[in-house]
Amino acid sequence: MADPRQKGRAAAAPGRVLVVLLGWLVLFALVGVALGVLWAVPGSAWARGGATLTAFVQLYLVDWPNTWGGGNWGWLDWLRPGQGMVPILVAILNWCILIFGFMLPMVMVQIYGLRKILGFMQARVGPTQVGPHGLLQIFADVVKLLTKEDVIPAQADRWVFFIAPVLVLAPSAMSYLVLPFGPQRVEGGALVSSFVAADLNVGLLYLLAISSVSVIGVIGAGWASNNKYALLGGLRSAAQLMTYEVPLSLAVLAPVLWSGSLNLSRIAEDQPTLLQWYCWPNFLGMLIFLVAALAELGHIPFDLPEAESELVAGYHVEYSGMKFGMFFLAEFSNAYVLAAIGVTIFFGGYQSPFPASWPVLGLDYGIFGVLWFFLKTFSMIFALFWVRATLPRVRIDQLMAMGWKFLIPLSLLNLVLVAVLRLLAGG
Repeated sequence: MADPRQKGRAAAAPGRVLVVLLGWLVLFALVGVALGVLWAVPGSAWARGGATLTAFVQLYLVDWPNTWGGGNWGWLDWLRPGQGMVPILVAILNWCILIFGFMLPMVMVQIYGLRKILGFMQARVGPTQVGPHGLLQIFADVVKLLTKEDVIPAQADRWVFFIAPVLVLAPSAMSYLVLPFGPQRVEGGALVSSFVAADLNVGLLYLLAISSVSVIGVIGAGWASNNKYALLGGLRSAAQLMTYEVPLSLAVLAPVLWSGSLNLSRIAEDQPTLLQWYCWPNFLGMLIFLVAALAELGHIPFDLPEAESELVAGYHVEYSGMKFGMFFLAEFSNAYVLAAIGVTIFFGGYQSPFPASWPVLGLDYGIFGVLWFFLKTFSMIFALFWVRATLPRVRIDQLMAMGWKFLIPLSLLNLVLVAVLRLLAGG
């Protein structure tokens, strides 16, 4: 007797093929639109005025609307930004574009990749049911988080409970402002194109400072929940973050000594080829950075703040809905930021590892630099997922002992060795 499930699968096959074909058509359409936009950029007013995110916002979202209807806004005139409000409006729009136009898609890609990679490495299949190959599973999860009831414990400190997810997410979102996603081009002393929103001379110092704010949100979330597991998770996370920030900061100072600059674009420019990457003279610092970055992210084997077998879910155990989603978003966003920092200061950033004379592989200007940056960044994220899929969790005493007794002294020694090596090399 025929299995009725097989008949159902056979009947569903044409529908599945149709969905796959429609998905490919949409993908081709989006690629065509993207290529058309890229083709039009070199001759646009945006490119002539400096192809930066700030220039894009100023030109198309602030100045251009003022020309509609001859500049007459009619009854909407009250929406027209005043002269003093324009810089504030441009800064707010920059931040919103980076969050909703870049950070959210990057997090969604990471979550899908994590599920598929861990499924492959652990002999599972990962998401398969929602959309072709489970591609729409992430969108379904987003809809679920947005529509779930936002439950607040009766004995919670409501104001701290509400503000804690914001204090955790905001630093990770603000970190994207100084990341150099591609090269800058200067002609005649004027900036022609740039792939960094805010090219600060103290960009690396800014990242180290802004990342420290999240500790306040973590402690606040654990304390305000009025839950013993949340409080233990918050205290664990605070101790872990403060411990491993020290070796992480000392590790990133080694490339600063080598390049003589805190500007991330400058550090990337000083590593034009594979043999000139800072990972070679700073090899020990690179290893310290990778271990400390895993601890800062709370990824396996250092996921003690969220140890499910001990603390249920850690400091965000009482959170639900989009507040929980904000913690989730911050975790994966921080993973991308730390991978981007590692790529920039140790692996040449957006520069090709091959000499410029090599055909195709040596190209790293314009959009090619962006492609190299994303290729290197996602390679590092893949390494993080690989570690997450294979290693067991360590104990809390082992974690703290390794940070204070091993990594911090080792990072200080590495800093001294790099300084001596830089002097011997003619620094």
